[in-house]
Amino acid sequence: MKEYLFFFRVITPMHIGVGSGIGHIDLPIYREVPTNFPAIPASSIKGVLRQRWLESTLKHSGKGSLKEYDEALEKGEDESPCVKLSSKIFGSQKGEGSLVVYDGRILFFPVRSVKGIFAYVTCPYVLKRFEQDTNIAVTMSDYENLKDGETIVLNSEEIVYEKGDKLYLVLEEFAFSVCERRNDQLWNLAKKIGIRPKRIAVVSDSVFSHMVESYTEVQTHTKIDLTTGTVEEGALWTEEYVPPETIFYVKMQLLNSGQLPDCEEVKFSSWLSQEVKALMIGGNTTTGKGLVEVVNYDEKAT
Repeated sequence: MKEYLFFFRVITPMHIGVGSGIGHIDLPIYREVPTNFPAIPASSIKGVLRQRWLESTLKHSGKGSLKEYDEALEKGEDESPCVKLSSKIFGSQKGEGSLVVYDGRILFFPVRSVKGIFAYVTCPYVLKRFEQDTNIAVTMSDYENLKDGETIVLNSEEIVYEKGDKLYLVLEEFAFSVCERRNDQLWNLAKKIGIRPKRIAVVSDSVFSHMVESYTEVQTHTKIDLTTGTVEEGALWTEEYVPPETIFYVKMQLLNSGQLPDCEEVKFSSWLSQEVKALMIGGNTTTGKGLVEVVNYDEKAT
């Protein structure tokens, strides 16, 4: 079994919807049920990877059309090597594939800062869950004792300001007293992802929950009546987006149940690392929404 760990850095606002909402937002984003944290459903990730794989296969074979490949893969009846390999990896109507994709879970959430533009905010629960999911140590004992008005930063140079003999961090309407703690593991992880470690701020679980619920991007849309040039009656709605600079992590596994030879596993792994550098996920991609940078944890240089 081959395991992969990827980080998705949101570049443009991303909307993965769940239909109509019952709150003040008409079209909310997908969230985890127990935590209400923004997340990326595994089906969205796997669907986009499947599409990219088919496009790559078509590009290298030079035969047929994307629609023909898609239909052949769905039915699993085509015996050509390209379609057979695709069926083994992504599955078809005849059976499941070898690729297992897990939901994208949040690791850092961007929040506006009085100093340094914004901070990458996280919390003890998120870091502990990341450790459990990946076996990568990033937490410290100090994190568990954080109070709501406190934050821990890795470095005070970029987002923290000094008043008298005390350090403060102001994020949106929150003012935090600051404790600076060196954390080489979290620092190195941030470097691997490609974000600035000096922007990281660890807040309490309850504050983080409030931030990911309150500081997403909400856009208002209207529909114009072409005959009058004015807004159509009732054609006003709001749409929620995950903001740029949000960081998710995604685990994948390639199960080798005997149907996928080592050479084919190597081929797919090579494709993942070399060709999947960015993806378009969610809705409104034709207007530039949902662009994410894909970082392979095993390959990103520190």
